[in-house]
Amino acid sequence: MSERPYSSTPTDAEMVAWLAELSTWPPTLSKVAARFAPWAFFRLASTGAVCRVHDFHEYVDGSITLDVVVRRRWNPDMLEEDHRVIGIAPTDLESVERVQ
Repeated sequence: MSERPYSSTPTDAEMVAWLAELSTWPPTLSKVAARFAPWAFFRLASTGAVCRVHDFHEYVDGSITLDVVVRRRWNPDMLEEDHRVIGIAPTDLESVERVQ
């Protein structure tokens, strides 16, 4: 899915594609992933950084983690370059309505 930097509203085609993809995933993973659409913005509760979910991982013990993308354009005070953060617990993400 192509990245649209400031929109958190999917097109109809993106929504259909996302729901079709989720239907092929294991039920536990798809239930969690449904809360974290790839076009939506989230805030890492631990750092306050605005991010988007990049990937999902389900482990043998049933735990699920996410990889997120943090971009400087969404976090003007960020000193680092754009980067990916791996191993984020779903409970560490808070929904963000709009990115300035």
